[in-house]
Amino acid sequence: MGRPLHLVALLRARVPPLLLACAVAFLAAIGLAGSAAPTAGAGGSFERMIAVGTDGSWRAIRLAPSGPRGDASLLAGGRQVARGAGGYVRLFPTIGGLPGIPGRYYPGARVLCWSWRQPDRSCWRASPAAVRLLAPVAALPLWTEPPTVLAELRYRGRRVRPALANLLVGLELALERRGVPVKTSVPGSALHFTARWRGPDAAGRPRSFALGPDGVYAGGARYPLERGVWAFAVANGRPGATTAGLTVATQPAALYGIGGPRPVGLVRVEARTLRPRP
Repeated sequence: MGRPLHLVALLRARVPPLLLACAVAFLAAIGLAGSAAPTAGAGGSFERMIAVGTDGSWRAIRLAPSGPRGDASLLAGGRQVARGAGGYVRLFPTIGGLPGIPGRYYPGARVLCWSWRQPDRSCWRASPAAVRLLAPVAALPLWTEPPTVLAELRYRGRRVRPALANLLVGLELALERRGVPVKTSVPGSALHFTARWRGPDAAGRPRSFALGPDGVYAGGARYPLERGVWAFAVANGRPGATTAGLTVATQPAALYGIGGPRPVGLVRVEARTLRPRP
């Protein structure tokens, strides 16, 4: 893991804090920070910016590799300001179908906020180039309450590693948008999760759902999502050379029993045989 640490140190020395957060997230997405990812996202800048309005409507903007229509115009930190006034749209920059650091755009105040933890106070005055690029999303119905986000995600009863924030953000993106009723069964390759939500609409979000190659399945509906999020979760399914796995590692709880001969006392026992351990 020496290479990622050196690269992050270089970024920390030369890149503004907001861009650093996005760069470190990208390292995690492509496997340099300890987790594997789909090959579609291995390299380059963000490709699309997806904006979601309060009624589930959304719009995607294709980003250029560089220039005024590139992600630099959106992610570069300008003058720091207080959290934007008025309504906002949620922003999800993606590469290879995998979301990076999420954000909010307040079109009335022309303020952008980027943070893995929403809501936040990491807000900046949008540059003129960013305002022009985001002009099409300003017509979406605006959110006025804080975002509803995943507080905890579990797979097979075990907590998903917080380091896999791209997965959590991808699920938020899917379930923010409108679902499509489906009569087909959930794909066999889908991963089944349970969730706990935080925010004003937490009670309305599904507590269990399945993530498949073509979206999230919940309540008889499919919420479209690019394949990259599912591929990212599958690639991190088991611990390996480039990932610590999908869930937090747990140590088996020690078992104790009453043992003898006299004086009788409490001793540790083997989990399988229940015999006293030496």
